[in-house]
Amino acid sequence: MKDRATLIADLAADLQGIRLPPARAAELAAEVDRLNGAVRAATGQLSFDDDPAAYAALLATPAPR
Repeated sequence: MKDRATLIADLAADLQGIRLPPARAAELAAEVDRLNGAVRAATGQLSFDDDPAAYAALLATPAPR
């Protein structure tokens, strides 16, 4: 499997016609990892039947430190 930065660079090129510098692709990969972690953590607090806006509200809530 490709590393995430390469995967993001390839997707940007294939789907949007955007050529990302490797450093920017790495930044986006790190951001996607953070967002994915937050969404996965939130799934334990909400159910499938909850209002979709509840996910946005939960993600906007600062994480406990």
